[in-house]
Order: sequence, then C-alpha cells, then structure tokens
Amino acid sequence: MVQIYSQHRPRWTHRLFVPEEADVAPLAKLLQKVLVLRVPNELDGAIALDFYNRPAPPPSTGLQYTDTAKLIRMVKYENRQRKISEVREAGKRLSSCMADVVKSHDWFQTTSLIIAAPGHTRATVSASVRIGHTIAHECELPQEQVLSSREWRKSAKDMTSAELAGLLDEYTVSSDLTGRCVLLVDDVFHTGSTLRGLAAAARRAGATTVLGLVAARTLSL
Repeated sequence: MVQIYSQHRPRWTHRLFVPEEADVAPLAKLLQKVLVLRVPNELDGAIALDFYNRPAPPPSTGLQYTDTAKLIRMVKYENRQRKISEVREAGKRLSSCMADVVKSHDWFQTTSLIIAAPGHTRATVSASVRIGHTIAHECELPQEQVLSSREWRKSAKDMTSAELAGLLDEYTVSSDLTGRCVLLVDDVFHTGSTLRGLAAAARRAGATTVLGLVAARTLSL
C-alpha cells in the first residue's frame, strides 16, 4: 500500500480498489482519457468523455468550448444550420467514443441495457436518445424507454434547487429491471440532477447497479 502524506490528501478526489489478480493497465489507460464524476447515492459510478468548456488562453478570462462540446452543439443546437452529413458524422463520433468506454471498462461491460435521458418535451427526440440508440447498437445492448411525468420541463441548468430536487420523481421505467445493471446516457452533465432522477427511476424498477455515461461535463469559474 502506498502511503499518502497529509499535505497531499486534499488533492485526491477518488480512490480505486483493485483485486490483486486484476490487470490494471487497461483501466489506467482509459482513465487518462476520461473524467470520473462524483455521483449521488442513486448512482454507482459515472464517466464523462471530456469537459464541456475550459479556461480560454490568456489574456481572456472566460471559458471556451472543447472539441467534444463543439460536436455536442452541432448535434443538439446547430442541426438546422449544418448539413445533415455533418450532423450525422458529429453524432457518430460522439457515440463511438462513448461506446468505446463501455467496451473497454470492465464494470461498464456488465451493462445489460441502456436508458437515455429524454428531451425537455415529449414532442421531440433528444440528442441523448439518439446518441444512446447508436451506443446500444454498437454495444449490442437493448435500449429501454423512460417516461417523463410532464409534457414539458425546463432544462436542468435553468431550474431552482427545489425544481432540481423534484427530478427524483420525474421519471418512470415501466419494465422490470430486477437484478439488472443499467447504463444511463446523457449528453451534458450540468448539476447531475437528471442522471440522479433517471437512476432513481431505474432503482424503483429493480435495477441493482446503475452507471452513468455522458459526453461532457460543464465547468464553472
């Protein structure tokens, strides 16, 4: 066991337990490329491909979009201004990178089905659902639909604390997930409340393990 001196302990945010016989090299290689997210009790673990934004180089004091965020924005916001081929290629690149995480992470390989975050309105198919569908296809996994209790709701980033807490009861999974390992898919991780609400729905349906996978997480200055 490696001793961590007291002056170094505040820098560490995660601790990994690995059985002695396990090969840690593939996991260590993956963790150099992705972000491990701090998650609420409803989830067992979650990973993001990248940050959504990063500090811009001096002399600017603001934030700039990462390459991953640019792909997300092309799929989510700019799909009417872009060529269909460009939007499809952006979605394919995002989905393939996320599918690679599932295929290369031992824990994520135990996933038995995928649930993607629904859109803010029932009338449209969210970018997360489209990405989740492609991941499910690449990983040869079924995709389960989750239902929202409202016809329309705000984006999580625009909700008050009380509204965010209400997301715990927002979603419903009609299928029996008893004993299943479920992978939740979303495009952007803002507060974690959407994943938390989806995880709560999966738990109510009987899931024993709930993991999260997002394309990017936001950064605030």
